[in-house]
Amino acid sequence: MRDEPRSSSGSPVLRRDESGSGLVVSEITTTIAGGVPGSTGADDPQVHGDDVAIDAGALDEFARRVLDRERFHVEFRGWEPETPQATQQWREMVAYVQPLIRRGLTTDPILGRPLQDLIIATFLRTFPTNIDDPVAAPGAVTAAVGRAIRYLEDHFARPVRMPDVVAASRLSPRGLQAAFQRELSCTPSGYLRRIRLTAAHRELRLADSTSSATVAQIARASGFTHIGRFSVAYRDAYGESPRETLRR
Repeated sequence: MRDEPRSSSGSPVLRRDESGSGLVVSEITTTIAGGVPGSTGADDPQVHGDDVAIDAGALDEFARRVLDRERFHVEFRGWEPETPQATQQWREMVAYVQPLIRRGLTTDPILGRPLQDLIIATFLRTFPTNIDDPVAAPGAVTAAVGRAIRYLEDHFARPVRMPDVVAASRLSPRGLQAAFQRELSCTPSGYLRRIRLTAAHRELRLADSTSSATVAQIARASGFTHIGRFSVAYRDAYGESPRETLRR
């Protein structure tokens, strides 16, 4: 998401906050990095005035639990609700939960978790994200490909040997290649690159102005060894250079 469009339909518009580390939905603030200003740092939703804040960790934790994917990261694909119905359900949810959050019910031992899940699920259903990508959906791949994906997700930050991926999948090398092409329309190496790009994009986006992290450091921490090739692949995937994302 590079440019921030204005809504022509009166619906909420997702935009970055002034610090560049958060997202704002009309009057609803979602902090994507650094926790909630003035909060205890917990991942549960908070209220500040008329704003509802959700920590990025809570978004990812919810998605991983629902999708049964240990390293899944939520990526936003657009600034406006996908449908008028999504806009309406967002507004109805906000009106319902704000007084409950102010009463501290997100920490209630019985009501807390369902209330948090309602807020996060509605948020993820309001704006377009990668949560509905075919490769993210439970049951979208066979068990063998799923085992290979879990291996790649667990080891992407380190050098990955394809014989180890093959062993994790319990298929033959040729069988694994064919299964990835059939189910994901890519090779295991291509899927690994996608995981690494997603990880690098997230870290670049979350780095704030006080961070000393560089593009090269983040690229290497995400498993890339050739910074030039990483930069080209990153621009192809996200429409801007890694440095532009880091500076934002």
